[in-house]
Amino acid sequence: CSWTAIAGPFAPLRPSAPLRPRRLPTMASTVPTQTLKMLRQVEYYFSDSSFTSDEYLRKVAAEGGGFVPLTTIASFAKMKALTNDVCAIVACVEEHSDSVILNEDKSGIGRRYPLPEEDPNADRTVHVSGFVAGTPVDL
Repeated sequence: CSWTAIAGPFAPLRPSAPLRPRRLPTMASTVPTQTLKMLRQVEYYFSDSSFTSDEYLRKVAAEGGGFVPLTTIASFAKMKALTNDVCAIVACVEEHSDSVILNEDKSGIGRRYPLPEEDPNADRTVHVSGFVAGTPVDL
């Protein structure tokens, strides 16, 4: 990987107690916890439920031909808490993701599959307004 680490302390990948992954039950025993956390976070950013409502990421992806620069993803607070090494994100996505992909020069990341035409959360979403701040609500 030709990327340099983003400023800040390097958080090396190290094996520790495995997490229970959602889709890949056999992966937990072979993939370090830190890698699973990175994978879950990156896949969440591009998930149907998050990406559809994230105007910033959609705009950046549209400007980048469907890909968001890895430096942008690595600059998000939750990713910074996991790693500041773009190469670690590249390796994580290349080796373990089935929902996001890297562009040819591995400088950007995007969705593997197109967005659904309808909002997957529309039937479970309620918009409530008209409450005065600080007023208690009795249920």
